[in-house]
Parts: sequence; structure tokens; C-alpha cells
Amino acid sequence: MTLYCHLLRKQDQLSAKLLFPQLSLRLLIIVLQIIIGEKYMRRFDSNLLKSAMKNVLKNNAVNEDSIYHVTESLIQTSLRGVDSHGINLFPHYINAIKSGRINKEPNLTITETAPSTVIVNADNAFGHHAGAIAMNYAIKMAKKTGLVAVSVRNSTHFGAAAYFALKSSGKKIALDFHLLMPMHLLKHLDQKNLFLEQIQFVLRLL
Repeated sequence: MTLYCHLLRKQDQLSAKLLFPQLSLRLLIIVLQIIIGEKYMRRFDSNLLKSAMKNVLKNNAVNEDSIYHVTESLIQTSLRGVDSHGINLFPHYINAIKSGRINKEPNLTITETAPSTVIVNADNAFGHHAGAIAMNYAIKMAKKTGLVAVSVRNSTHFGAAAYFALKSSGKKIALDFHLLMPMHLLKHLDQKNLFLEQIQFVLRLL
């Protein structure tokens, strides 16, 4: 378990530095999962783990909506087997809260700039929280206009994109998901910590 988590962190560090997936390392992780997974990987009840994570976030004064979306996203993602964006990220988020990079009590605002375009100012909220609000609003508007584009600004890391895509499943809606990096950040690509500021959803009614 320790080796596996260490390799995951190493992969994330390499990917962030080189800006492309480290396929060989990922394949090694998959092989380790197959060979030693059943024997050495510890199993936890997902509901108990979610409850424990909620308590940690509450103790750090995080608002209820953020707690819900962060824990739902991380647990759901780990249960789908995407460990890199599941509970493995929880300690990182706690550190981000303590350092002030993530706003524990954000004032998210929604501005309709046209009948089919919306801007969500996340106020440095958890990306999971901001993204969920954007997706829910996009679904509601797409049902009215047939097509909608929602942009999320001033957000933070949002975890697995599938968490938002799954919200549109079964609703006869097509999703186009984009990550946009502001031009003024491109010159800082060599920095150790680089975070995307903007998320964009485009939904089309089928």
C-alpha cells in the first residue's frame, strides 16, 4: 500500500512537471495492483470512509456544500478505480485549505451573459463544488435553450471530470468539457505548482 501510494504521488509529480502522462509508470502501477492488490491492499467501507472525511472537513470549517461535493467526488472516483483523482488527493486538499488556497466559505456567483451562456465566479471554492453548480445550472438551461456554455472562473482543482459528466447521464444531453488556461499563466509553466483557473461546460440537448 505504501509503495503503491508512493508511485501514484511520483506519477503525479512527473506528469505535472513534464505535462504529459507517464505511461510506463502507470502501467507499472496497474501491474502492482494486479499482483499484490488483493493480498496487501487494505479495504475500507466507503460509507465509513466518507463519514470520516466529512468530519475532517467539518473540523477545518469547510461549508456543507463543499463537503458534500468533495467527498462524493473522491469516493465515487476511487470506487471507479481512478485512484489518482480519488481519495489519494484528500491530504492535498486539506493542505490547500490550511494554506488558504481554497476558500472554505466561498461566495459563488452566477451571471447569465446571454440566453445560453453563463459565468460562474467560484471565489476560489473547491473545484468539485464550483463544477457541480456549473453542471446543474447548465443542465437546467440546456433544457430551455437546447445549447448552453458555462464558464467557471477563479476555481481550484476539481478532481475527476467524470464526476460532472455523470450528472448529465440519462438526461439526453451531450457534454463537451474544456479546461482553459489563461494566457498570462503560460509563461509560468516551469513553476512547481500550477493550477488551472477556468472550467468550461458546453451542453447540447439531444
